[in-house]
Amino acid sequence: MIMNKKHTILGAFLLLGLVACDPMNDIYNEIDESQGPVVKSGEYTLVAADYTSISKLVLAEENITAEKKAAANAVKSTNTLNELVKAEDYIPALLAKSYADWGKKSTVKVTYAYQDALPETVLEMSKTETYELKDDAYAFVWGDETVVNFLTPKKSPVEYLPKVLTNVKTNAKKGDLVLVDYKYDTEEPTIEVGDDLYQQEFESLDVHDSKATGTINGNVEGWQVINASGTKNWVGKFYNDNRYVQCSAFGATGDNVSWLVGPKTNIVDGASLTFDAKIGYHVGDALHVMVSTTYDGTANLKDEDWEDITSAFKFQNAGNNYTEWYSPGMADLSKYAGKGLYIAFKYVGSATITSTYQLDNVSISTTRMAPTHEKPFNAMYQFDGVDWKPFNKKDVLILTPEDYAAMGITDFGSSKLPENYLPAYLAKMLPYAQIGDVKTLVYKNYDSGSKTVVAEAAEYKLGSDKVWAKNTAVVDITSQFVNVGNGKWIYDPSIYYVISKGDGNLQRIVDYVKETNSTYVDSYGTAEYYYGASEYQGNFNFKVSDRVDRYGKDPELAKITDVEEQAAFMFKRAAEGLCIMLKGMYPDAKSDIDGITLDYYVTFSVYLNPAESGTRNNYTMQFNYDGSNFIHVGDVVKVE
Repeated sequence: MIMNKKHTILGAFLLLGLVACDPMNDIYNEIDESQGPVVKSGEYTLVAADYTSISKLVLAEENITAEKKAAANAVKSTNTLNELVKAEDYIPALLAKSYADWGKKSTVKVTYAYQDALPETVLEMSKTETYELKDDAYAFVWGDETVVNFLTPKKSPVEYLPKVLTNVKTNAKKGDLVLVDYKYDTEEPTIEVGDDLYQQEFESLDVHDSKATGTINGNVEGWQVINASGTKNWVGKFYNDNRYVQCSAFGATGDNVSWLVGPKTNIVDGASLTFDAKIGYHVGDALHVMVSTTYDGTANLKDEDWEDITSAFKFQNAGNNYTEWYSPGMADLSKYAGKGLYIAFKYVGSATITSTYQLDNVSISTTRMAPTHEKPFNAMYQFDGVDWKPFNKKDVLILTPEDYAAMGITDFGSSKLPENYLPAYLAKMLPYAQIGDVKTLVYKNYDSGSKTVVAEAAEYKLGSDKVWAKNTAVVDITSQFVNVGNGKWIYDPSIYYVISKGDGNLQRIVDYVKETNSTYVDSYGTAEYYYGASEYQGNFNFKVSDRVDRYGKDPELAKITDVEEQAAFMFKRAAEGLCIMLKGMYPDAKSDIDGITLDYYVTFSVYLNPAESGTRNNYTMQFNYDGSNFIHVGDVVKVE
């Protein structure tokens, strides 16, 4: 018997809406829950909370790749599953929790949104990392020059951004993408020369040998070393005809605090503090720059007298080595104008924090950096396996800080959805775009979960209504899940296969007939007329005259004159042939998975079915495996 039933083919899979009818279901449903789990069936559609739960499950996995992490984040942000986060892998965990009282062989049909076939460019861009140049990066760029937190024509982004990325992205892989945020000024930083209020170069230190140390107290006018704890103190040093001061806790057995306090200096408006520094064998930050207007000038140190201004300076370190001499910046002292001010360098080390700090050329003056006019910018870079190169790809637009500013935001987020802004942005940026034009956008989105800004990508297309719309590529899919006992759910294990021309599997039937009765095989060796399989045409040939009058002259079919009976006979033969084909396709076939019968569904095309109108019609047959052979079960289902 042939049944008509409409199905949808998605890719190479046939999603069949077959429901097993169990006459006992009504009885089971009446059983008191206290008697234990019962067999039930139901339907469910995923909601936003489910997608969030699935995303968390994926992100909790060990050794998750950057690609899968991005896919997991996309599940939460778009409420869709995708190629890397599949229904069959994660929905069972949800069902185990929500349907804990359902027994073995219970089924649930789950409908979910699936992100289908996103463009390759969007997938590539979605892997983009974000990186912002901060203090350490700018210190790396400027080296021993006065450090400013922006790039300039002299320290150009084109030259220095690749160097910064090479320095910080030590494990980069070919193809990695990074969206870099930085600040840039079209003018170089300049110094406005003013009056010197105090200068100290430590050349009065009584030390003349690089291996020796000099005493600061009594040798540098107005300066005193005050030990608060430990045995390591500030000392004078000499190297390369230069004298300077140094402190290190190397060799300390406990906490070590040493103060180097300078003389009182009268501060005027516009005054600032600068000094040169050199740091060696950095093992923790140990230097604090302190100022006081109430210190009494004695060894009587009180914490409440001192203010920490260390944050005004940007210190570099070279790890297991020494930096060059450099200026870590300047601290504005204008707030102390009209007062006498002490400055101090407080070293706080220990047995584990032993970094060496060398200081020189301490200056308080009204010389200062001229006002700057840096602005935020960004740029995309890609690693080619050797170097970081500017990323340029046709039809990819990267939103800039200027773009966000025009929208009145700094990035997107849950309260500032990209799709509410980007269509207008594209209309403004591309006023002459034509219907059907496509652009991929890369933008920053605030992830409230991780509390970080991440890079995201989306494709937009200009529709016939001349409005840019996001290509979601989202389809709704319904899949069945089965309870296999002990609270475990699995994706319906059924196998669906659609025969297509040239895939080679009908040839398995032809070759079998060639070995058993070659009179049924045509001269090309690509079709046989016993089961009716044709690899060349990719179908089964039900043309009665071909099978009775030409190849093999099938005697059994020749006896049948009724068209319905002819069709039934040839479907029976086709089923036998498909059993042969399936055995060749699945040499390790299973009859069940976790006690659930494994069904094999095959969809195929028939040429000239005598009982049907039309030249070609499609049908589906169901098969099971009995441990030795495949057997046809159920009816033949016509696919319309």
